[in-house]
Amino acid sequence: MNLSTVVHGLRPGLEAFLNFLYPPVCVICKSCPDAGQKLVCQNCWSNLPLDRPVAHDPATRGELQEIRSVWQFSEEVQTVIHELKYHSKKSLSKRFGCEMAVLLLRTPAYAEADLLMPVPLHQTRFRERGFNQSLLLCQAISSHTGMPVESQVLRRTKHTGPQAKLSATERERNVATAFQVVDAGALKCKSIIVVDDVLTTGATLRACAAALRRAGATRIFGLTAARTP
Repeated sequence: MNLSTVVHGLRPGLEAFLNFLYPPVCVICKSCPDAGQKLVCQNCWSNLPLDRPVAHDPATRGELQEIRSVWQFSEEVQTVIHELKYHSKKSLSKRFGCEMAVLLLRTPAYAEADLLMPVPLHQTRFRERGFNQSLLLCQAISSHTGMPVESQVLRRTKHTGPQAKLSATERERNVATAFQVVDAGALKCKSIIVVDDVLTTGATLRACAAALRRAGATRIFGLTAARTP
């Protein structure tokens, strides 16, 4: 028996012991003892502000048919998303994915799509983070909808760096040529839902959509967990 096997066998007991000493609390309200491994208590989760579809959404232009989001961006939503992205709380992707799947199935054009596709990370960012949160969301959505996930065809070939502090124009320019399709035949005549965690200006989704359209995709939609005002 090697060391890694021993460590793996001890982990559940160690986690249970640490949870006994330091009971998990909700990452939002910091005080709910029922949060457990869910990380967010049901009360806080239920109070996350739901998004409302916007007529003539300015983010939906170019090659995107439509963008849908589950929540409006708020301090609470930001806290939960940061737990997933920057603190590796990957279990949150399953809760996000469940809500995103419900929205997908309630939107006819989305429910009829052929496949889900995560916004890809550049390999540099992937090495830093160790995972792609958009892929985790896709996998969680797929587990509820049965819609296949394609994560190998669209690549991020340009390392663009963080976009949080860029203006809308700078964001557009930053990602304009960042994505490339490596197997165009796989996407010909496909209807695709591109999945990301947060919609800000829509520049990243539009850049992905432009690359997918050049590869022959016919209809491209965006689906995110949250949308900024």
